[in-house]
Amino acid sequence: MANFISLLAFLTLLICVNGQARPFYASGSSYPIVLPQYQQEESDLAQKMGFSGFDKKFTSTTTYTEGEWISWIKSLPREKQPFALINAEHLNNLRNPPRQYKRV
Repeated sequence: MANFISLLAFLTLLICVNGQARPFYASGSSYPIVLPQYQQEESDLAQKMGFSGFDKKFTSTTTYTEGEWISWIKSLPREKQPFALINAEHLNNLRNPPRQYKRV
């Protein structure tokens, strides 16, 4: 009886683990692509931020340093800056309020 319970537990575990594998019909390691007739000229990010030619300016062949990215993002108008940057500035101001020095 103990052997039967052990075998049943092992088979249940084997079925659960095997169920996590990729199915046979999903072969290959490629991701699904968007059909050409549904592709947009500009990325959604460029449309949201109001830039034209955004994809052409920032291609994968162009490399930017972290400082250049930060200065570019901070040079944007306040309403087009990412929320995370604005939120981080507010949190830093709450953590480290400006000190008020009294004149003696």
